[in-house]
Amino acid sequence: MFDEMKHETASFLELVTDTYPLGKNAIDALIAKSQEDTQTLRSLLPILETHLDESFADAFQIASYYFHLGENDKGFEWLERSRREGSLVRLKLDWDLDGVRDDPRYLGMLKRLGLD
Repeated sequence: MFDEMKHETASFLELVTDTYPLGKNAIDALIAKSQEDTQTLRSLLPILETHLDESFADAFQIASYYFHLGENDKGFEWLERSRREGSLVRLKLDWDLDGVRDDPRYLGMLKRLGLD
């Protein structure tokens, strides 16, 4: 099914490239994460960070990538930014945050948001 997903993704990107010229980078980051290709994921993060408006990524997604890579400080920086964007819908569900659920920063955020 992975090949089928790549084909569907390519079709999708053709349709939205004008609106999101760097959308392929966001898709490539998702694929790299799913394949545990940390080198590719690390190389794509700076592009996504500097071009959020031109990709499908948002601050929460970037935070989850950093948590996935074990870079918790950077993850929390981006998680705070996602709070300002209102994209914390996945805060209690995203498995990339499983490793920081006992972190005081995570617990503090839940408390500030009334989700504890």
